Amino acid sequence: MPALTFFILIIFTIVFISLPIFNKLDESLTSEKKKVKTLDGLRGLLAFSVVVNHFDANFHLIKTKFWATEYVFNGLLGSIGVALFFMLTAFLFWGKLLESNGTMNWKILYVNRIFRIAPVYYTVFLIALIIIAFESHFKILGPPSELKNSLLKWLAIGYFECCLDINQFPTMKILGVAWTLRFEWLFYFSLPLTSFFIRKKTALLFCITGLVSGLLFIQITPPIHAALPLFFSGMLCVTLIKKQFYNYNNQVINSSIALVCLFSVFIFFNDAIGILQIMLLSIFFFLVANGATLFGLLSLKGILRLGNISYSLYLLHLVIIYLFFKISVLYELVKQNELTFWLLMVPCTALIIGVSSICYSKIENGGVSFGKKFIYRYLKN
Repeated sequence: MPALTFFILIIFTIVFISLPIFNKLDESLTSEKKKVKTLDGLRGLLAFSVVVNHFDANFHLIKTKFWATEYVFNGLLGSIGVALFFMLTAFLFWGKLLESNGTMNWKILYVNRIFRIAPVYYTVFLIALIIIAFESHFKILGPPSELKNSLLKWLAIGYFECCLDINQFPTMKILGVAWTLRFEWLFYFSLPLTSFFIRKKTALLFCITGLVSGLLFIQITPPIHAALPLFFSGMLCVTLIKKQFYNYNNQVINSSIALVCLFSVFIFFNDAIGILQIMLLSIFFFLVANGATLFGLLSLKGILRLGNISYSLYLLHLVIIYLFFKISVLYELVKQNELTFWLLMVPCTALIIGVSSICYSKIENGGVSFGKKFIYRYLKN
C-alpha cells in the first residue's frame, strides 16, 4: 500500500501542477539556461518524496504520539531523497568549479547562496515562531537563556545545530528538514580548499579517494555523517561526465539501469545509508545526470515545475501539514482509519503545492533577483 499511495499522490501532483494556473512556474529561477533538465526534474521528484515521507511520519504521530516512520518504503523515500539531494548539490557546484578550472569569486558565491536560501528560510522560521508563540500561550517556558540560545542558532540559516526545541516546543514537527542546510553550508565552505585539486589537475583522483574514504568512514561513525561520501559521489559523477567517461546515450538502456539501481535500494534495504546503497544510488544519479529521463518521467512539464518550486516545497511542507491537522474536524477524521488519512493527503498536497508556488514566485524568486542586483551594485567590479 505505501508504494501505491506514493504513486497515486505523485500522479495527482503532476496533473495538478501542470494546470494553466501554474504557468508562471515555467519561468526560470535565474536568467541562465539550465543545462541538465533531467536534474531539474529529479529535484522535484526528490522534494515530493520527502513530503510523502513526512505525511507518513505525521500519520504515525497521530496514531502513537511519537514522531517516526510507519512504513519502511516511506522512510526510504525520505532518506533516498535527502541522499540524492546532497549528490545534486555537489554535482552542481563542483561542476561550476570544473568549468572555471578551480577559480571562483567566493564572495559572490556566498552572497548568492545567502539570497537564495535565506528569504524562504526566514519566512518559514517566522511562521514557526508564530505557531510556537500560540502553542505556548505567549509565555516563556523554561530558562530564558535556553530560549535565547536556540533562537540564535536557528537564525544562522541552518549553519549551526538545528532541530533544537524552541521554548520547549518540538521543532522537528515544523522545521525538521532544516538539518540538511548545515551540511550544505559545510560543503559550500569546503569549496575554496577542495578547488585546489582542480587547479592541480587531480580532481578525478581526489573524488575517487574521497568517495572511498567516505564509504569506509560511515562504517565506523553514525549514519548522519553519510553526507561526506554522498557529496563526493556527486563530485565524482560530474567529473566523469566532464571527462566524457560514458557516452552511451540509449535512453531505454540507461533509464532501465538507473531504475534497477533505484528499485534495488527500495527492495533489498531498510535505509539509504551503506556502501552498497550509496553505490547503487550513485549509478542511478550518474545516469540521470548524464541525460536518462527515466522513460520521459523527468521531462514532464509537471515534474519540471515541481523542480522549480522544490526548495520552497522542501522547507514549507511541514508547517503546512502541521496547520492542516490543527483543524479539529480534519484531525478527528484522520484518527478514524488509515484510508481516511491518505485520502485527506490529496487536498493537503494541493495546498502544499499552491502555497509553495506562491512562495517560489514572490519570496524565493524575489530574493534571487534582489541578490543579483546587490551583487551587481556592490561586488562586481
